[in-house]
Amino acid sequence: MKIKLFIILLTLSSIGYSQTELAITIDDFPMISMNRTPENQDYVMGELIKNLKQYDAPAIGFVNESKLYQDDVLLDYKVKSLEKWLENGFELGNHGYSHLNFDNNDTATYFADIEKGSLMTRPLCDKYNSPYRYYRHPYLHAGNTEEKEVALEKYLARNGYQEAPVTIDNAEWIFARAYDMALSGNDKALASKIGKDYVDYMIEKSQWYVEKSKELFDRPIKQTLLVHANNINADYLDDLLKAYAELNYKFIPLEEALKDEAYATNDHIAKPWGISWLHRWSRNIGVDKSFYKGEPKCPTYIEEYTGFSE
Repeated sequence: MKIKLFIILLTLSSIGYSQTELAITIDDFPMISMNRTPENQDYVMGELIKNLKQYDAPAIGFVNESKLYQDDVLLDYKVKSLEKWLENGFELGNHGYSHLNFDNNDTATYFADIEKGSLMTRPLCDKYNSPYRYYRHPYLHAGNTEEKEVALEKYLARNGYQEAPVTIDNAEWIFARAYDMALSGNDKALASKIGKDYVDYMIEKSQWYVEKSKELFDRPIKQTLLVHANNINADYLDDLLKAYAELNYKFIPLEEALKDEAYATNDHIAKPWGISWLHRWSRNIGVDKSFYKGEPKCPTYIEEYTGFSE
């Protein structure tokens, strides 16, 4: 992967390249990890904030409020972690209370989970004069029937939410699992390899989505990236943001990204698929299947190590 990344950088630097505008969105706040200690929570949040600020990168964190509790007891250090994020000028959004899969639940149950997912976060945002306006679908499932898709859109509109799409989807979560496993096994060499391969993979994946977006819309569009609050990003977000900066990416708020007219494209699919909005749009536009060829994939050793596949 390092060789591929080097070729990308060398080619683009030699011919000149346009700027890519990118909004960073981070799911599963306050953190998702095999290590759930207060010390690790503080470390992950601190590193995310430090690295985002270093690159002047706005970001929004989408909260699963169930992660604020243990045995129905609210964990103060988790709440303080969210407050630290808000104190540093970043936004929070709703990711559902318990990360429900919409495909497996009726609308009443799902909407109740969204409401429950705002009970702590909305007042915190009010306390710090931060907007609370976006909803991110767990698993990127927006409704496996047309009726559920429409019902969700109407529910969100009634309750002051805007959907938070994703144009650059990826298998970051598999890398994160592998990284946690290596750290848990005290295999520092493997953890380092996973981290470096993660950055290379993310750049390749992002560049694929950027080029496919240009192909679909005949112009560059403003992108939205999905990652998670986890150990691999605590340790390698710095390298990832640096690589983006070297490729002339400009970091923008989600609000700015969604002003792009591309996001008005029909995204209804009414299928049990958690796919990116680029894939949703392209399917509705009716592109040839060859459009999807060449998408970078998670390395085989990562999939075999974790037992998960992209």
